[in-house]
Amino acid sequence: MEKVNLMQIGVYNPQRQNAYLTEALFVARKNEFKSIMEGLKDETPDSIPQHYLIIGQRGMGKTTLLKRIDIELQNEMFKERYIPILLPEEQYNLHNLTDLWLNCLHRLLEYMFEKGLDSNGNIDVIEREIDRIMKETKDNFYLCESLYTHFTNVCKSMHRRPVILLDNIGLALDRLNIKEQNIFRGYLSKNECPIIIGAGVVMAGVSDIKEHIINYKAPFYDFFQSYKLKKLNATELIEIINRFSEITQIGITINTSNRVRLESLFQLTGGNPRNVVILFKLLVRGFSETIVEDLEALIDDSTPLNKARFEELPAQQQIILNTIAQNWDPIHISDISAITRLKNNQISPHLNHLIATGWLETTKIDTYEWESKKKNSVNRRKKGNVYSLSERFLAIWLILRNGRLQQKNEIRKVLESYVWLFSKEADDLSHDVSILEKVLFELRNHNEGIATNYLSEELNEIKNILNPETKNDWMYFSAITIKIGYACWLLDIFTKAGFKTILSPLYVAIQALEIERENGQEMKEIYLKNQAIEKSDPARIIIEKMKKYLYE
Repeated sequence: MEKVNLMQIGVYNPQRQNAYLTEALFVARKNEFKSIMEGLKDETPDSIPQHYLIIGQRGMGKTTLLKRIDIELQNEMFKERYIPILLPEEQYNLHNLTDLWLNCLHRLLEYMFEKGLDSNGNIDVIEREIDRIMKETKDNFYLCESLYTHFTNVCKSMHRRPVILLDNIGLALDRLNIKEQNIFRGYLSKNECPIIIGAGVVMAGVSDIKEHIINYKAPFYDFFQSYKLKKLNATELIEIINRFSEITQIGITINTSNRVRLESLFQLTGGNPRNVVILFKLLVRGFSETIVEDLEALIDDSTPLNKARFEELPAQQQIILNTIAQNWDPIHISDISAITRLKNNQISPHLNHLIATGWLETTKIDTYEWESKKKNSVNRRKKGNVYSLSERFLAIWLILRNGRLQQKNEIRKVLESYVWLFSKEADDLSHDVSILEKVLFELRNHNEGIATNYLSEELNEIKNILNPETKNDWMYFSAITIKIGYACWLLDIFTKAGFKTILSPLYVAIQALEIERENGQEMKEIYLKNQAIEKSDPARIIIEKMKKYLYE
């Protein structure tokens, strides 16, 4: 295998990678790739085609998947049938449907030049016809129609069907009015038409493409075959790390120690393929003495790019985005207003823009602020949306760069708790559970005072972090505490001992299960969606483990 320099591996612009490197690094999205390519293989030259949509949060590999499809269409099986038209993500010159076809024509000319398909001076002929159309056609509708016809005729003359790989498709659709969207759909619903493979950001709520594909009144409702790219799992993480090691010829061995640290950092950085590159570079340099130092190193590595991207935003959007990030948990517009001292009607347009461009995600549900009480959980209701950064590592970066000390420390403690969570599990409950058994015995006899003393002393002994070997013990203990009605008591003890921060995922898991027990599954989901995903995702892992004890 050809050696690849580490600096060649792209982080934020995979389109710049060459074909060899793209294929070599393509590990994580093989099922989606295979399904789309099989669909293209089954198309006939005169069919009304299936169009495709790849959706996912920023950094989940959408652009890389489009690049991989582009490369595959140039291979032997497809190159005589298709012309890939890979359009750049930053199509800022696109104002209407006419611009789209003009961009496709220009990319087609580039492709012909790159592949040596200009033996008879075809490029000059095509360019002259583009110039003639642009000069002579004044009516916008006929200009669009003429450019589309010219584009498809050139492709037909080459006996190849265009496949338009349209990154950031939501931005393109947003810039077309309803009439243009209907015309666009009309073009794509005919025999022999171009095939669209789009990619866009979609989150839990409103997104850059959601309204175009799920609103039954919208032109593109139920039009695409969709593929949603999810977070990578631990197995995929290790597979990509091993592939990086192989192609760079840098010997990296994944063992029990560094695997736990990798998984912990990966969880906090959002679980997306983009951040695996940064993690691998950290692994090559060598881990620090503590996992918190490693997080600081990741922050330093990502600072130049994050800083440049953030500073491209207008000043008020920077303020709003930073406010949302600093809250860490999803935040209501009324709270954004209180912190920024901006009125709701000043904030809303910026929120909509930040959502449409993929910076933010929102959850359209009633939200609740939960408080732990002795006997039950109460809530203060807030109707409306809550907002959080879609690219979670950017939120962490903003907090650790200019956040409050308390918030910085909470992130560091949550990261340390991942070491406890992702460490190898004991086969069963450990033998050293006597103190927890004593606590449960006293609770069953309603001796809360004695139980409180036992547990408080135990937590004082632990001080900072639970021993990974006792993970099952604590999950069993917490589940039984919920089962016998003492969940809120346990949460109060954790809070007083500082373990609400030290073990945030466990705390959130206990609170979520108690809410489910008292108020049902829907209320549990509302609570979890109103927590930072860095706490709620590992909490969901803990919940599944605790349920085997809770319902046995």
